[in-house]
Amino acid sequence: NPLVGDTDQDGLGDGEELNEHKTSALDPDTDGDGLSNYAELVTHSTDPADSDSDDDTLNDSDEVSIGLDPNTANSALVTFFDNREANARSDGNTSGITYAQANYTVYNLYSGTDKNASDDGNYTIGVRDGNTSGISYAQANYSNYNLYSGAEKNASDDGNYTIGVSDSNASGTSYVQANYLHYGLYSEAEKKLKDDGNYTLGVIDGNASGIAYAQANYSSYNLYTASEKNATEDGNYTLGIEDGNASGIAYVQRNLSAYKLYTEVERMDAESIAKTIGKAEALAEVEAEMARGGLALITYIEQMKKGNSYTQDWFYQPEMGWLWTNESAYPFFYRLRDGDGSGQWLYFSQLKDQQGPAFYDYQLELWVYPSSVVD
Repeated sequence: NPLVGDTDQDGLGDGEELNEHKTSALDPDTDGDGLSNYAELVTHSTDPADSDSDDDTLNDSDEVSIGLDPNTANSALVTFFDNREANARSDGNTSGITYAQANYTVYNLYSGTDKNASDDGNYTIGVRDGNTSGISYAQANYSNYNLYSGAEKNASDDGNYTIGVSDSNASGTSYVQANYLHYGLYSEAEKKLKDDGNYTLGVIDGNASGIAYAQANYSSYNLYTASEKNATEDGNYTLGIEDGNASGIAYVQRNLSAYKLYTEVERMDAESIAKTIGKAEALAEVEAEMARGGLALITYIEQMKKGNSYTQDWFYQPEMGWLWTNESAYPFFYRLRDGDGSGQWLYFSQLKDQQGPAFYDYQLELWVYPSSVVD
């Protein structure tokens, strides 16, 4: 009878299991203890959310399967089985260890002697293989072991060599400076002292040899002997006198005023001016007399022959009329006006910067040229 029998002999009737099976398909197992929520709530009155409803460390499903009440704690039974299990484990360990020790080869185990022998052989092989693999690994990963390749070492050596040379140069230089006498060297002060002495000797010897050489080869230095010099000087002196006379005369002629010299014209002008100044009073008297006497007898002048331009102290200047002067009055002239017009005094000049012979009109206060005067 499927409703009454217990086919799998698990303590649950076949009908009960079938009933649980039917419900489990519809009802989940929340606490995962092997009993559906329906079986726990309806059949066993256990907590569907707690796999050990009585807290005796036995699963609710396990207690149901061995015919225990899952709602009643079976602590004594659990303790009993735990102790039995512990003793069994202890006894089993002891007997198992003894058996395994006596039959270790059955379990692919080795004695200490076997292991040591094997270890020694493997150690030797391991050392050999380890050396090979270790060397290869170290070569491939040398930087991990503070090692460097030949190129890196050479580069480092070269750099350190350069630094070493630089540092050694500095220290070596300092050492030599402090111990220069050991190397046949001298300080700057000693060198200067020696140089000064040698310079003095060199100057003395150089002067002597230089003088002798220059005397023997004087023409190479544009030098001459006393006889050559005197001969040249005599010739140059003669030439110098001739050239100097010519250039000196020409220079003086071009610069007369620098030497207080005057041309013949300037001399004559100066003499005339000096005479005029020296005879100022005489001129004044002459002017007064001429003024009182009307300067001339017009009737007499009109009776003169025009072809004869000169008479005593008078001469006729075309475009200017009759002019009067004499040795005492020159270069002053008196110009006679026709009719009632009064005459005026003129000063004759013939300087280089003037256009030609000119007369200075004291009345008009300007220079007049005969060609520009219309009478």
